[in-house]
Amino acid sequence: MKTNEESHHFISTDSVKSWASAIDKASKLRATGNFRILVTLLSRSRLLAPTFVFRNHKLKKIANQNDFSLKIIEFPISMKTSSLLLSLFLTLRIKLSNGRVKPFTDSKLLAICDAYWAAKLGSQGQNPAFLSFRFVFLPIYLCLLYSKFLLSKQGATALSQQEEGIFYVWNGREPAEAFILNMLRDFGRTYQIIERGAIRDSYEMWLESPHFQGEWWHKLSKNESRLESLNFPETEKEIALRYAKAKSSGFDPTTGRDWTTLMGKRLEFKSNKPYVVFFSSSTKELSPIKEFIFESPLGDQFEAVRQLARVTQRLDIQLVIRRHPNSVSRSGNDLEKTLWAEFCGYSKVELINPEEEFDSYQLASNALCSYVWVSTIGFDLICKGFNVRTLGPAFWAYQEEFRAFNADLIERSIKEEVPEIVRQRLIINYSNFMTTRGEHYGYFREVSKGGARILKNNQYLAVNDFRQFKSFCRLSLHKVKIFCQQLFQ
Repeated sequence: MKTNEESHHFISTDSVKSWASAIDKASKLRATGNFRILVTLLSRSRLLAPTFVFRNHKLKKIANQNDFSLKIIEFPISMKTSSLLLSLFLTLRIKLSNGRVKPFTDSKLLAICDAYWAAKLGSQGQNPAFLSFRFVFLPIYLCLLYSKFLLSKQGATALSQQEEGIFYVWNGREPAEAFILNMLRDFGRTYQIIERGAIRDSYEMWLESPHFQGEWWHKLSKNESRLESLNFPETEKEIALRYAKAKSSGFDPTTGRDWTTLMGKRLEFKSNKPYVVFFSSSTKELSPIKEFIFESPLGDQFEAVRQLARVTQRLDIQLVIRRHPNSVSRSGNDLEKTLWAEFCGYSKVELINPEEEFDSYQLASNALCSYVWVSTIGFDLICKGFNVRTLGPAFWAYQEEFRAFNADLIERSIKEEVPEIVRQRLIINYSNFMTTRGEHYGYFREVSKGGARILKNNQYLAVNDFRQFKSFCRLSLHKVKIFCQQLFQ
């Protein structure tokens, strides 16, 4: 069979959405052209659960039916791998016990670990010397494991191949995927990132990163041009307006989360002086690839607030900082208290801590202007008709009118609102984009962390999480124990 020169190589992991989106996209590509298509599943699942055997069998069957290659590479714990991991474990343990802040020097690996620690522990700037050892060891272990494939003869050949080809990786934020993505970038390979779409059971393709505001702004501008070039379908418009109405009430249809529930008693903020409010963003979301971290003209979030405070002090206006509710851990610890402590000493600055149950929407309704860094509450407030600007890389701020990236623009935003026609254009376009982006799965439905269901025969490819399998075994043994006790009573 002759094929085009172009090849498509999907590198997936045990994450359900990773292999489900890879298999699904590969099937769609096969239907549109005669390409070289290879799906490589890098699995840590060997001998962990019988469900993996069933999953792998079904995935191979789908690959055969759609005429593309599926290669499953399992990582058995060999003597050599065990020795290497033990050596790494002991080296890290010694360095951490000696109080070394950075147990490794590779900047890319450190960035991957920083992103992992921020996501798992709730804030950036974690010192590995004070972390539980499993948090330090796990991301490095995963990177080491996947480097076995990428640096092997097979992996290196795929990465350095000369023919035109595209690589696909899921999400790009987890340690394994981020490591793979870094390798692809190092080899100068063309890649796309697959990320979940806004629609249920869908995924979306990204040329750079779904965590990079630049591509969001580009996609939103492109979507606006699309809407202007055609008659806005009534069904799409109706869905977009419903989305905007839900956002204005504090409900996020994409995540299904109602932010008003985090406001508790929803106390009213009272002030006799004119004020502006800044809604902070949790620092837990950090890109593991430094090139995708937005560099604002104002610096980072904290430098932006310092600049905002200087402007408000000059104008004799109070600044209220409403900290993000996610800054508090499940155990009640304030994860970012030290990061915001300096603003307690500023004159005409009031800091509302995350555990204080103030109504954020009432707070914004009486403000001269509301500012955000990346928080989606900015779009909620725009839908309510409030004066809003971003000081950072908010995904919705593709229009320059909503960006205040210097002192002059901050001062102007306090005195002038964005024209109503611009605000309405943003609401319609962003709402439409958030309710239409992505493409539906063709082979699966009910794609979640626990598994995916095949549309054609309704079979469920279940449990990719070994902890769930252990729970299943524990429950089964408990049932057997109860049965035996009843049997011999």
